[in-house]
Parts: sequence; structure tokens; C-alpha cells
Amino acid sequence: MAMSVCLSVCLSVCLSVCLSVCLSVCLSVCLSVCLSVCLSVCLSVCLSVCLSVCLSVCLSVCLSVCLSVCLSVCLSVCLSVCLSVCLSVCLSVCLSVCLSVCLSVCLSVCLSVCLSVCLSVCLSVCLSVCLSVCLS
Repeated sequence: MAMSVCLSVCLSVCLSVCLSVCLSVCLSVCLSVCLSVCLSVCLSVCLSVCLSVCLSVCLSVCLSVCLSVCLSVCLSVCLSVCLSVCLSVCLSVCLSVCLSVCLSVCLSVCLSVCLSVCLSVCLSVCLSVCLSVCLS
């Protein structure tokens, strides 16, 4: 009877402690890893996409606008303004969408794996301590 009470209390403590520790550790690790990975991936993807799109759009717009004016001066000013505005808007939208999707997927996968491993190890150690305490 005493041993079953001991094990029951010990199991309850183990679950509570392991959940608390694992949630804290996994949230911290996953946030750090996912922010780093997502920032790196999204910056690379968005810069590549936005440069390609903006160069194409701005060249097309500026050439059509500047055909009737002095080409060299007009193209220089037009491309400078157009690329500045286009890249600013494109990067802002792209990074916002990319980071949102990336963080959501990354955190979901990371937390799932981390909690699974952490709880497994923590409960295993904790239960082994419980048995040794309750049997002594």
C-alpha cells in the first residue's frame, strides 16, 4: 500500500516537473533555432525574389516612360527611385509572409520533436529515481 502511494505521488511529481522543465527548455531552444534559421532563409529567398521582380518591373516601366525623354538621365533617376520603392515594399511583404509561415512550421516541428525527446528522457530518469526511492 505504502509503495503504491509513494509511486503515485512520485509519478505525479515527475509529470509536473518534466512538463514544466521540457516546455521551458524546448520553447527557449526552438525560438532561438527557428528565428535564426527563418531569418537566414527568408532574407536569402526574399532578396533573390525581390531583386529579380523589381529589376524586371522597373526596367520595363522606366524604358517605356523614358523613351520620349533623354534616356541616360531619365533611366538613371527612374531606376533609382523605382528600385528603391519596389525593393522596400517587396522585402517588407515578402519577409512578413515568409517569416510568419517559416516560424509557424519550424516551431511546430521543433516543439514536437523536442518535447517528445525531452519528456521521454526526463520521465525515464525521474521514474527510475522514483522506483529506487519507493523501494528503499
